[in-house]
Amino acid sequence: MEDRVRRSGGATEASMSDWAQSEARDISDAARRRAQETGREIHEYATEAKEYVQDTIQQTKAYVDGAREYLGDAVQQARDKVAEYRDGGMEKMRHDVVGYTREQPMLALVIAAGVGLMLGWLSAAGVGLALLLLALGLWVGELVGSVPGGLALVGVGLAGAGLGGGALALRRLQRRRLMEETLRELGRDAEWIRHGV
Repeated sequence: MEDRVRRSGGATEASMSDWAQSEARDISDAARRRAQETGREIHEYATEAKEYVQDTIQQTKAYVDGAREYLGDAVQQARDKVAEYRDGGMEKMRHDVVGYTREQPMLALVIAAGVGLMLGWLSAAGVGLALLLLALGLWVGELVGSVPGGLALVGVGLAGAGLGGGALALRRLQRRRLMEETLRELGRDAEWIRHGV
């Protein structure tokens, strides 16, 4: 009987060993499949990321090319306008200004105010600042779709900056006066203390 128990025990050990090997193979196969799936997913993510980066680069190149083309067109238009006024002289410029003034009287008034302000600054601050402000006005005008509107916005911004600067100067002047009055009072107090009056 012990023989039978030993044989049956050996059969149980063999079947357990077979079962363990089978389970180990199943786990190994599952791990291999999961690793392959993960590898495919990583490859897909990498491919998507690469495509995204390439698309972003293409879009950026397109934006840069568009901006370059826009700036080139703007420069060419400015050159053409300068050549047109150079060839047409003051009569051409006067004709354009009068025509525009009749079409847009309020904007023409604002532009005139801006030009007057710029001419005033031109005498005080120099040609470079005036040209910079004119370029800024033209750029803002292109952004808002109206050159006179851009010049007007720049004029309003300059007026605001002038008012702000004036207010700051006034505050500094008031502080300086207060400081001078305080120093005078301290001087009187020192005299009073010295003389005992």
